[in-house]
Amino acid sequence: MEAKKIDDLVFKKLNELRDRIAANIKSTNSSASGMSSQSMVITREQTRQTLSARPFFATLETGRRPGKMPPISKMLEFLAARQIQMEGVSNLKRAWGTAINISKFGTKLFQKGGRKDIYTNEIEKFKTEIYKEVKDALILIVKDELKR
Repeated sequence: MEAKKIDDLVFKKLNELRDRIAANIKSTNSSASGMSSQSMVITREQTRQTLSARPFFATLETGRRPGKMPPISKMLEFLAARQIQMEGVSNLKRAWGTAINISKFGTKLFQKGGRKDIYTNEIEKFKTEIYKEVKDALILIVKDELKR
């Protein structure tokens, strides 16, 4: 029974973490489509719980480095979600141009050195909170056992 209390506490704290990260994504306007927030999922297994998200979730803070060209389909989705249009330039040309620039120089976020206000600070806060709350819960469990 006591292990269930700890398990439920961790699950509650992971949900709070997910909600804070989603709020940060929204408040910083970091996701064009909302798919990043929607991709965060908590899985519960017998002895562990995990908060995971879509591939490349880290680019919300790091940006994309130069290298391989991003898929044009993803660039078209981005332009459509952000409603970015240039008079006289088709979305396909704009997507190609943007993808080529990213492949050469990386995103502006990458060029600026990234940020830490989407999930990094929240994870640090989560670790501090969870260590304290689990410790406190374990102390109560031990005290209850000693009283028996």
